[in-house]
Amino acid sequence: MAVIVKPVSPEPPVPDPDVDYVPSRSAEDFILSVAHGPINEFRVLVYMGPKGEGKTVAALYSIIALGQRLLA
Repeated sequence: MAVIVKPVSPEPPVPDPDVDYVPSRSAEDFILSVAHGPINEFRVLVYMGPKGEGKTVAALYSIIALGQRLLA
């Protein structure tokens, strides 16, 4: 069995300009709390709400925002 390894581009992926995400007010507060909170503080943020409110997407965007902050 052959394994094909593709080289990884050193450039970060370019966001798709056609994809828009407009978070709800509570999702925006959660994203900003994660992205701008203290780096060395070990805390757990719990985002609760009804089904379909965008909690999972808000969590993903908050992790991306925190990663961008750490790399900057």
